[in-house]
Amino acid sequence: MRIISAILMCMAGMQCLSQEAEVQETVTQAIEQVASVEDDREPEDDGQSQWLDRHLRQKLDLNGADPDMMGEMLALTALQVRHFEQYRRLRGPFIDLMELQAVPGWDAETIRRVLPYVKLAADQHILPVLKERLLKGEHMVMLRSGRQWADGHGLKDSVVPSLGYSGDPVKLMMRYNYRFRNLLQWGVTVEKDPGEVLFRSGRGGGFDYSSWHLSLRDLKFIRALVVGDYQVSLGQGLIRWQGMAFRKTSESMLVLRQGQALRPYNGTDENRFQRGVGLQLHRRSWEGLLFLSFDRMDANITGDSLSAAGRRVSSFQTSGYHRTLSELDDKDALLQRTVGGSLRFRGSGLRISVNGIGYGFSLPLQKAPDPHNLYAIAGRRWSNFSMDYGCTVRNVHFFGEAAVDQRGSKAFLNGLMASLHPSVDVSIVHRHIDPAYRALQANAFTEGSEPANERGIYAGITIRPVPSWRINGHIDLYRFPWITYRADRPSGGYSTMWHAVYKPHKKTEVSIRWQYESKEMNQQAFGANMYALTPGIRSGLRMQLSMHFGTDILLRARAEYSRHRLGLAREDGSLFLTDLLYKPMGKPFSVIARLAYFDTEGYGARIYAYENDVLFQHAVSTLFETGARCYVVFSRKIGRQWRVSCKYARTVFVENAGRTEFRMQGIWSFSDVRPAALVRRNASASVPPRGL
Repeated sequence: MRIISAILMCMAGMQCLSQEAEVQETVTQAIEQVASVEDDREPEDDGQSQWLDRHLRQKLDLNGADPDMMGEMLALTALQVRHFEQYRRLRGPFIDLMELQAVPGWDAETIRRVLPYVKLAADQHILPVLKERLLKGEHMVMLRSGRQWADGHGLKDSVVPSLGYSGDPVKLMMRYNYRFRNLLQWGVTVEKDPGEVLFRSGRGGGFDYSSWHLSLRDLKFIRALVVGDYQVSLGQGLIRWQGMAFRKTSESMLVLRQGQALRPYNGTDENRFQRGVGLQLHRRSWEGLLFLSFDRMDANITGDSLSAAGRRVSSFQTSGYHRTLSELDDKDALLQRTVGGSLRFRGSGLRISVNGIGYGFSLPLQKAPDPHNLYAIAGRRWSNFSMDYGCTVRNVHFFGEAAVDQRGSKAFLNGLMASLHPSVDVSIVHRHIDPAYRALQANAFTEGSEPANERGIYAGITIRPVPSWRINGHIDLYRFPWITYRADRPSGGYSTMWHAVYKPHKKTEVSIRWQYESKEMNQQAFGANMYALTPGIRSGLRMQLSMHFGTDILLRARAEYSRHRLGLAREDGSLFLTDLLYKPMGKPFSVIARLAYFDTEGYGARIYAYENDVLFQHAVSTLFETGARCYVVFSRKIGRQWRVSCKYARTVFVENAGRTEFRMQGIWSFSDVRPAALVRRNASASVPPRGL
């Protein structure tokens, strides 16, 4: 009955539908997926949002762009990135943006997504000297503040320190950045979370979190140099991946980890970065990476507090919150020293790298002695080594990584992406990871949140039967050879997702997505302390219709149904929402609004919904129980330098107290030098002719 209601609701809302054009569906799904896997936690790395915003205003030179960076930020597939790289190398510089139509594998949808961010620059072969980088960049100052109120039981401004939060409920973030293209940047970010103390003497005073960096790129043989905070991403994520990464989404071809090996960090996630120095060198076909960091980590310390010999680290604390005395006790409790490097060879259609990373801890790691922690990292030192490869043969790209940890446990991940036909692409990923394999801050294409204790195979397909239709689908079969968090015996499962999009013209898009997952997990049986493995089934159906009205209005309606079943227990849920985006042409403001109604029978049937927010802010709502949620986001440009935005959101529950959220942000960007006008080159320039 709920499915029928969802279909009728979606049909009734056809005249008021659509999605904000700037938000890519692949990115929003990735953010929803991260929130669902990592305990409803929203990603706090806004590097991609900053990159997209910057290159909307200062477009990227198509002939000088790093293909890996474009692939990471614009969600291009590995085949599209490699074909772009090969085309530019064999044919020479692009002479017109429309020449992208000649790149194999680049369809109209891909070109439409890329065009707003790129240009053809007249000085594409001239690297600016250091003085130009220092004086001709853009300064940006950003201030963001927000607060949440709950009806009747919100955060208190002052509570007993040993029992509750010691600070006020306001969230505050300030950031300053200087950027010259992608060649030079530096910046400082400070943040305070709700409940944390600000500007108070004594323990926990001041801003709880601060970050800084200085980055220099493409200076002679230096590919990248970063001092301060940075992220490292190696191979396919089996030993280290701190940047943005996709797992299983409706885009079945986004299975390859790609992006910059070393990049500066100025996000607000307090864990997924390193503080030290990183250096990347290049010479012809060779690249080398070295990095060193000294990081203070939040950790739970056990043992005698008066005797250093008996103290142990029982767990890492990754929430980033320091509101109570116990959370303050864990703050910066562990010093982690990290050293690592990579050596890569780039040939024609071939890439191969050797990677290594080692850790030293000021206190030994020792988790609680229970079966789940049998293979946990222990001691004062840890290390991982790997070799990864990528090879393109005609329309097939092969990739993979083989890794080993300090104890000799192994992990393998191999895959391929193939274009079987101009309208058919397929992807296959196989992984075999030992139960005892462990790596810190690794993020590979696996079912689990970290690469460990897993064997599986994934197969995906993309079909474009006609220009107006696109169908994506995948199936993933996996097995856990050892016990997991919710399974006290070896277990397994499978998942599948199918997503069809119909776009008859630029102003209308209809999509339907169905997903199903069956994963074995514990269910109480034969008494209070006896459990049996039972398939836990999660399924969902989403239907969405988006429409443009003129050039100013975008409307969207969505109906979604979810079901969770474990044994005889079953929970159902539904969500209906309508979005409105009003952005009048030639006007300096925009308004985004949403009205949503949700009804679920429990947390198991929860539904995740990505939300529009102030610039550079990710937001995902976890909707369960019965209620309604609405929000309004207002943004305005003031002159050429100021951008102000604010968001007001309200959630009302039928049986529980509601909550209200408010967030406001101001951005000041300025530069002493106006960007040079785009110089269009004539096709008769001294460029080798090419047969298009």
